[in-house]
Amino acid sequence: MELNKILILLLFLFMIIPVCSANDNITTLSDNTSHIISPEQIEENPTLNLNDSVYELNFTYLKINDSHVICGKSQNTTIVNSKNSIFDIDNTTMVFKNLSLNNITFLINNGKMHFQNISLNNCNFRLSNDCEIVFNNVNIIYSNLFKNNVVELRFNYSNNLYANITNNELLFDKIRLFKGYIETSFKGNVKINNSNLINTSIVNKGNLILDNISFSNSIIENNAILNASNCIFTNKKHSNIAVIKNDNHHSKSNIINCTFINNTANFGGAIFLSNFAIVNIINSSFISNNVYKYGGVVYMENKAKLKVINSIFKNNSAIRYGGAIACENSEIEIINSTFLNDSSCNDSGGAVYLINSKLNANKVNINNCFSYFGGAICSLNSTTLLNNIQCYNNRANYDGGAIYHLYGLFSLVDSNFNNNSALNGGALFIDNSSSLSLNNLKFINNKALKFAGAIYSLLNPINNTNNLFYSNNNAFKQNQ
Repeated sequence: MELNKILILLLFLFMIIPVCSANDNITTLSDNTSHIISPEQIEENPTLNLNDSVYELNFTYLKINDSHVICGKSQNTTIVNSKNSIFDIDNTTMVFKNLSLNNITFLINNGKMHFQNISLNNCNFRLSNDCEIVFNNVNIIYSNLFKNNVVELRFNYSNNLYANITNNELLFDKIRLFKGYIETSFKGNVKINNSNLINTSIVNKGNLILDNISFSNSIIENNAILNASNCIFTNKKHSNIAVIKNDNHHSKSNIINCTFINNTANFGGAIFLSNFAIVNIINSSFISNNVYKYGGVVYMENKAKLKVINSIFKNNSAIRYGGAIACENSEIEIINSTFLNDSSCNDSGGAVYLINSKLNANKVNINNCFSYFGGAICSLNSTTLLNNIQCYNNRANYDGGAIYHLYGLFSLVDSNFNNNSALNGGALFIDNSSSLSLNNLKFINNKALKFAGAIYSLLNPINNTNNLFYSNNNAFKQNQ
């Protein structure tokens, strides 16, 4: 019996020896241990466990070439402070769990970092080459997240954030930013999904993809390619800058299923484009945006191109030109869209204003819009091609209750004008066009306080008019 006990004891010892050996790579710093974490403690221990306490990193720079894990009890009770210590993770993996990390810089080169149940305060990340970062239940407080020549994101607060950096894609999901700054010049795609950005600025120099984002008082400066879908942009108060600014040479933005509400600027309450920039707007709504100068929703200049499809512009205003859109030396195409209650408060183009430009519009409704000249559209020295336009209840204080056109080619086909009013030209005021073509039009219940209840036409040398129908249009002095 005694021999059996000895054999059992020996067998037990042999069994536990491998277990202890397996745990030789795990070191726990107890409450009795100094609260200083040295480089040697990290280098010599692949897994370092910390208890509930406050710790201080005792190094300026530490290069990590092997996999390491630093694990605490809780992000609220295990705190790691530093005086700007630097971890340099080179072609390996480092994991942090259940900690609060303060004033630390992470350099990552071909490496991986995983953060789980972490609070980051004033931490910096600099990435190069092919990296991967995973955040799970991470709070970020005033941190410069990803700061280098490729991607710079500054987050004041974030929760449940996942970031995966490869040569092709950088993805952020479920982000909350307050007073944040994002700058991208990534070679692949930068994606932000299902997030809330407040008082945040984005500078895009790469390919930025946004989906299901709520923006409040935030701006995007697009210098490359922007694709935004299912986003809401509200309450932008920066008077000098539009919500989305496109003024880099040949930058491009696609705005799909987005809503812009109550944004304010000097030029372009929602969108500004210049210098050959291209903007496509599809299935989007613009409501109660306003500017102190030009383009309540969109201002465009210098050979920019705008295409609008299936979109709504409602209750937008400009103090000067273009209650919804103001266009200088550029091109606009509008298809199957509606302008309602847009206004130029003190000048021209209640819905659309263009000068030295080209407008091609098809299947467009413009109703209840107002300006001094051209209650719906004001076109100066421009090529204006309109097909299937419905203009109802628009008003101009002076000329062109619906449309004012001066110089340039003007063509209007298959359109209706009802209940529009002005001082002269209750529906249309057309002066000195290079070519005038009016075909298959109906004018009903339009009125002018002075001349031409329906059409005021002056000095138009090439005049092609066919199938015009008039009913109950009135002018105080002379009618047409």
